[in-house]
Amino acid sequence: PYPRIEVTVLNSGGDETPFRFLMRIDKGPLPHPSFGLDLARVDVQEKGEGYLIIRQVKSGFIQEWNTANPDLEVRNGDMIISANNVSESSAALLERLTEDELVDLVIEARP
Repeated sequence: PYPRIEVTVLNSGGDETPFRFLMRIDKGPLPHPSFGLDLARVDVQEKGEGYLIIRQVKSGFIQEWNTANPDLEVRNGDMIISANNVSESSAALLERLTEDELVDLVIEARP
């Protein structure tokens, strides 16, 4: 069944490094299921990068993931810092998130 989700911990976090994980999502064929995320866009012009802040996890497959995986849940305040190796702008991240069937998200957990 879709979506299929796999998670890999990239950085377990520490005093000076945030907890980061890779969430690989295979949304399957159209129509794609809802992520259920309320996102805020942030762009840092000087660095030429953007990210998405998860304002709220709502009804959708991310909420279902959270229920089944409380130790690796996606939380309000977490940041999506890359989608399929794209990080140059929040608009580009959103495009990958919505358009691609297979999406690799790098998520940085809030402290």
